[in-house]
Amino acid sequence: MNKTIISDTEYLNLSLELTGKIYNKNYNGFSRCKNDMIQHSLLELWSAKNKFDSTKGNIKSFICAIIYNSYNVYLRDNVYRDKDVLISMDVNISDDDKEQTTLLDTIGKIDLKYKDIEYMELLKEFDDIIAMRNVGKYNKINAEELHIIMNMLMDGYKQNEISKTLNVSSVTINRKINLIKDVIKEIKNN
Repeated sequence: MNKTIISDTEYLNLSLELTGKIYNKNYNGFSRCKNDMIQHSLLELWSAKNKFDSTKGNIKSFICAIIYNSYNVYLRDNVYRDKDVLISMDVNISDDDKEQTTLLDTIGKIDLKYKDIEYMELLKEFDDIIAMRNVGKYNKINAEELHIIMNMLMDGYKQNEISKTLNVSSVTINRKINLIKDVIKEIKNN
């Protein structure tokens, strides 16, 4: 093994220079933990100092590889770890063992109507567009009938089943479905 001897001072100066440059170039978004990242990197560099082999590459490449690895390890272990932790709603979160308080008790029961909020907002926008289209028309569009057709479509009914259920021709249902699609497309575009 052909090891190149480099003085501790030269190695330290080169390490300090490269840790700063690499941080500023690629990791400057982590300013809150800058000093810790650099210190972690310098410790890793110092512990790997005697492992450098000039036959495998130059000293700068060796140092840069250690810096990149140490920065990534630091970020993985200290910044990103435990970001997406799943917690049971039944876990006891009280400080004392006497009282049993679960996360669900603290947050509250799940709002079963939450899913309906987006649908209600969509229906409001839908009704507003229908109302604008009805302005100045003799034959008004029946928004309630369109709501019924939309609900039946979402429940999985086919066009011919809707026409039989509502006792309306299949052509009329097709025309109303196309109107519904047109209004929803207008909502998406706005």
